[in-house]
Amino acid sequence: MITGKFERRIDFAIKWKLALLIGLVYLLCSSGFPWIEAGLQLRIAESLLKDRSFGLKGYMPYPFFYRAGLFYDPHGITNVIYFIPLVLLKNFIVGIISPPLDNLDLFLCSLWGIPVAVFGSLVFFALLRQLGISLRVAVLTTLCLSFATIVFAYGVNSYEGNLNKLFLLSSIYFIYLFSKKNKIRYVSYAGIFAGLMLNSRIELSAVFVFCLVLFLGYESWVRRNFMIILTFLMCLFPFVLLWAWYNAVRTGFWYLTPLMAVFSLPEQKIYWFQNIVNGLRGLLFSAGTSIFVFSPIVAVSFLGWIEFLRRQKKMAILFLFIIISFLLANAAIPTGFFGLSCWGPRYTLEITPLMMVPLAFWLSKDSS
Repeated sequence: MITGKFERRIDFAIKWKLALLIGLVYLLCSSGFPWIEAGLQLRIAESLLKDRSFGLKGYMPYPFFYRAGLFYDPHGITNVIYFIPLVLLKNFIVGIISPPLDNLDLFLCSLWGIPVAVFGSLVFFALLRQLGISLRVAVLTTLCLSFATIVFAYGVNSYEGNLNKLFLLSSIYFIYLFSKKNKIRYVSYAGIFAGLMLNSRIELSAVFVFCLVLFLGYESWVRRNFMIILTFLMCLFPFVLLWAWYNAVRTGFWYLTPLMAVFSLPEQKIYWFQNIVNGLRGLLFSAGTSIFVFSPIVAVSFLGWIEFLRRQKKMAILFLFIIISFLLANAAIPTGFFGLSCWGPRYTLEITPLMMVPLAFWLSKDSS
């Protein structure tokens, strides 16, 4: 826990030096070409500003996500909204530069995810400090997360998982602040970020929200203060309505996302579930999809779970609950559909920071 004005000033200075370092490395390592889905979301943001439509005309590489002749992005609405400032920036640059630069929008799009990835690392650092990790160990662990895990590979791309990772970490950060300071406004912040998370990616984001609701429900019961869970749900509810409205725009049904609409087709139902044991084997041990191939330092992080449980039992249990629930959910869905054999365990990007937190406790124990 950070105490004292001087310590807070030091943390602030270190935090922004970290941001500069991580941001510059990500910038230098960027390919200059965006993730394909980011490019589509950029075009939808342009369509929203120009035609007031979330749909795109013409052929797209995902033929299933069409309705009334228009293509709709299957991911959450926050990804599209995030690109609106980029569209305005591109229009401004084009207005003052003649002739316009080729592929300017794609180049800017490739860099647009870097600020999100950097802020995700900063929230991770801030969470470690609140958990009682020393400044030196918190910096080292944050650098390990940023450069020695799959977070690095997707930090240099405008991958929509970066937003989800940031929102999950932010929600957990404010939940922890509430548990220490007992100020209800932190619960409201957690609810807002959980709502943004629900609207950032596809269906499995609901697993995170479900875990947080159960945790805060239990906290409300223990404290005999049900305003905790009610505050969280009230702040979450407008985002649930937004999620439902965006579904209705894309599929015609408030409860049906584009991906769920695809899965509901008779010929697609065979792809709903697979053997969970096989899925876990793929995520944990296969050469193409193992978390430990793309984030090998996570294996070292296992050494810190006992210390994490000893010092922060409640948060450690929450982290384990989220990690296990999300791994099981991913393992139950055929890995071929999610491209894990080609792209690494990209749908476990969001839980990578949670799996790295015990590393800080192991390093703290080793250095004490």
